[in-house]
Amino acid sequence: MGDEMDTSFITRIQNMLLGLDSTGIHRDSENYHTVLVNPIISAGKDMTKDIAGKIADVGSNTGNLMFAEGIKEQIAYEKEIWIAGDSLEGVDKPTVIMPSANFMIHGSDSFIEGCQRFLDSTDCPVTLAGLGAQSTKELDTPRKLVDILTPAKKKYFKALSERAVTIGIRGGFTAECLELLGVHNYRIIGCPSFYKYLNGRFPKLPRPGLERTQITVTTGTPLESRILEMGIRLNSVWLMQMMTEMPKSAFEGETISPVWVERRFPGLKVGLDEYSRYLRSRSRMFFTIDSWNRYYREENITFSFGSRFHGNMASIRNGVPALWITHDSRTTELAKALHVPYITIQRFADIRNPEEMLELCDYSEMYAHYRELCINYIAFLEENHISHRFRIRK
Repeated sequence: MGDEMDTSFITRIQNMLLGLDSTGIHRDSENYHTVLVNPIISAGKDMTKDIAGKIADVGSNTGNLMFAEGIKEQIAYEKEIWIAGDSLEGVDKPTVIMPSANFMIHGSDSFIEGCQRFLDSTDCPVTLAGLGAQSTKELDTPRKLVDILTPAKKKYFKALSERAVTIGIRGGFTAECLELLGVHNYRIIGCPSFYKYLNGRFPKLPRPGLERTQITVTTGTPLESRILEMGIRLNSVWLMQMMTEMPKSAFEGETISPVWVERRFPGLKVGLDEYSRYLRSRSRMFFTIDSWNRYYREENITFSFGSRFHGNMASIRNGVPALWITHDSRTTELAKALHVPYITIQRFADIRNPEEMLELCDYSEMYAHYRELCINYIAFLEENHISHRFRIRK
């Protein structure tokens, strides 16, 4: 028997033990066909748009690329659609999964109403992967947030719970919100973007260094302004994700208003000229996953820090160590659920020496838990009849 035949035979045996078909994909035993609802299906399709149009196509935050594209790598789907019932035509026995983020949030109902219409026009299993509740300074407890949710949102989460075996959610804060709504069939999975390595082993990251750093920052508070000040001090690349970070000034030459700078970064201890030079020379923003990944190879980033969850996740997915700076319930519950290194933004404000951040960038807990987190995520996919590409023997 030749080496090639030996390898093929071993692969077939391994796939059989793992419950995989001949293509190496775990197919649902009840013959469901996976359909992916992509909430940012237009992302990167028209790069001739201005910066505002391109940001709108990624759902107002480029970080959405991380979880939408991440789940596409993991599952074996028959069709990729937007939330419209007729999009399921031609799919026999569909089961639907939609990567999600801040769906449980105070604000407009327009998107949730679209999701509800999708549920009403279909009768197949539907679940979300990564559902999160978004707190604010005022709505800082699950009870406060749930009490202010509109009837449309409450109706949707209840209806969704009746259609899903389990709902994949971010962490403990979101779980408490669902419990208050009377929804109990959920599984904490963190974020789909975390599960890049289909064998359940996260490769060891290099030691972080300050040679070529990256920052991410969320606008609006003096504590966030401290992150930007540290980034300017280190001449870091500023990885932008939203319109609030003034990308029109960075990339399209819009005038930089001192009033807007103060509004976005209150108490910033950097002069307008220095800020302007930094903004226009060190800012980066990406609207496709390929260009985002390529940036890490070309820029040779050695360390990432900041308050944008997916900006840091993009880094570790590309082999760059990152330190999360948590500033709200969303970033805190994700960091805790996934065991990634983090400090609170209040703790960051006390840091004077940037080398301190490197010492805090400890991945031992994440490495120790990664396999079991992957297995938990696989259980979520399989109990919802989602075909996937993971190769971990449970």
